[in-house]
Amino acid sequence: MANLLIVDDEPVTLAGLSQTIPWRSYGIHAVFTAENGAEAVKLLHDKHIDILITDIRMPVLNGLSLIDHVYDHLPDVRMIILSGYHDFSYAQHAIKKQVVDYLLKPVRVAELTQIVSRLADRMHQGLADTISLEGSPHKLIQDALKYMFSHMHEPLSLSLVAQEVQLSPNYFSVLFKQSVGKSFSTVINEIRIEKAAELLTDTTYTLEAIAERIGYSDYKYFSRKFKEINGCSPGRYRNQIE
Repeated sequence: MANLLIVDDEPVTLAGLSQTIPWRSYGIHAVFTAENGAEAVKLLHDKHIDILITDIRMPVLNGLSLIDHVYDHLPDVRMIILSGYHDFSYAQHAIKKQVVDYLLKPVRVAELTQIVSRLADRMHQGLADTISLEGSPHKLIQDALKYMFSHMHEPLSLSLVAQEVQLSPNYFSVLFKQSVGKSFSTVINEIRIEKAAELLTDTTYTLEAIAERIGYSDYKYFSRKFKEINGCSPGRYRNQIE
């Protein structure tokens, strides 16, 4: 079983997370707490900590400096950030330091325990050394893109794909845009419209049927997106290649 360290300068939050959740049910042997980054660093070096959950804005040593220290000196520790601030720069920093997930407060206990349980299970199975590789940003985004390509005909949302790669929607959104250079909605539209152009060229399906085959239930929306990307309507595109 894994050891968990929770760091937060809010006493109520710290007590709530450490005392009210049955952590042993999620693969945790012992739970340690700290009220700032400096206390956390001492515990990280004195105890065998496997998983770190930390706030960002704290006195003495903030959460970003704490994850920098862990990244540089304790690479086997898995990190999860809890923050009350939806700040893009914070999430970017977390991605660079291989943080497993970035959750916004008020945190949903079910979401947090699912992440911790997954990490603890991997460690128990002897996969601790491969977590960083398997959960690397590049691989997660590649997995997300593969899922988007193979399920483009289905209703796809950012939350659904984030769930598939086991990330919170907020963190996945930032990671996706930073890695791909475009938003999730832009990319899924490009994937679908590229497939539509292929079907317009190679099949005799009606325009409405093509829209449905690539995940658009609204033909007018499909036509508008197709024109935005290709510069002409689906019908004109087909006429041009005939």
